[in-house]
Amino acid sequence: MAAGLSSSAALEVAAARAMRDGNIKRLGLLMDQSHASLRDDFEVSNDALCAMVDIARQYAAETGNSPTVYACQAIDGAKVFEI
Repeated sequence: MAAGLSSSAALEVAAARAMRDGNIKRLGLLMDQSHASLRDDFEVSNDALCAMVDIARQYAAETGNSPTVYACQAIDGAKVFEI
């Protein structure tokens, strides 16, 4: 198994735990790590996605707030976190 695949699985488990615990800051850090892995290990990112990530990071740094980004449709069991 490729190292990227095992680290990706670990990130998924950690992200699920962070969501279950309501730890949004931890989830944000894990999402950053996931984006870097997808970009660097799997080369599945693109300029537009990287630009959105950069804008979200800049927004959070400048305002202290996290932007709300919808990347998929919520299904049964999904939660919305108020930050």
